[in-house]
Amino acid sequence: MKGKSSGRVWCNLSPRMAVDLDRIGRASLTELGDIRIDDVLSFIDRGIEKMPSYMDLYRRWESQQWAVGDIDFSLDRQDWLEANDLERKATLWSHRLFFNGEERVTSTLAPFVWASPTPEIEVFLSTQMVDEARHTVFFEKWWREVAGTDARDMTELLKEIRPEANEGYNILFYDRLPSTAQRLASNPKDFDAFVEGVTLYHIVIEATIALTGQRFELESMREQGLTDRGFYRGFTAVARDESRCP
Repeated sequence: MKGKSSGRVWCNLSPRMAVDLDRIGRASLTELGDIRIDDVLSFIDRGIEKMPSYMDLYRRWESQQWAVGDIDFSLDRQDWLEANDLERKATLWSHRLFFNGEERVTSTLAPFVWASPTPEIEVFLSTQMVDEARHTVFFEKWWREVAGTDARDMTELLKEIRPEANEGYNILFYDRLPSTAQRLASNPKDFDAFVEGVTLYHIVIEATIALTGQRFELESMREQGLTDRGFYRGFTAVARDESRCP
């Protein structure tokens, strides 16, 4: 059920109170600390009810910009220094999967832009590529300022943190996605490869794997009263970016 009040768009997607999507959409990094991940994901539900155009998604991207450089990880660093070995290992395991996944997607998106069947889709997918690069930089900043590393550059850091994941993860990120991107790079008119790649990226990786993990991690931080941490605010911004997937 949707309604309007004082120019705001409201979306009631569950029995609990309505979600102010306009407030979520314009929230700064600091304000994102007061926002739940489920409310951010309401953008997806609204999109199902009324599918936005690709230019609508582009305009939303313009209005939801944020900078990794504005994130303060000082409280996160303090938490890290006070954490025990088990807590650190759990955090590193989760962040490895996300950091590596963001970089893998960033490195394979360009052929999808080249293969876009319309200029509007091309514009939208270009914003997605920028988002994924920003998310990669977000995790690099966390690694350098919170966990710490001697890696000289991102190449060394990615080698250092590559997760010891299961076969399915490796097939998805190191086989299926790159091979589909290569097919498109070789033949941008291969529409079957384009559809397969968009399905892998938007449906499997973003909507299923990433958003599920984001929700678990962010809700856990909220339950622990850690919503003022740089990671919570930045990761919520990441989730908001990815909620623009049509």
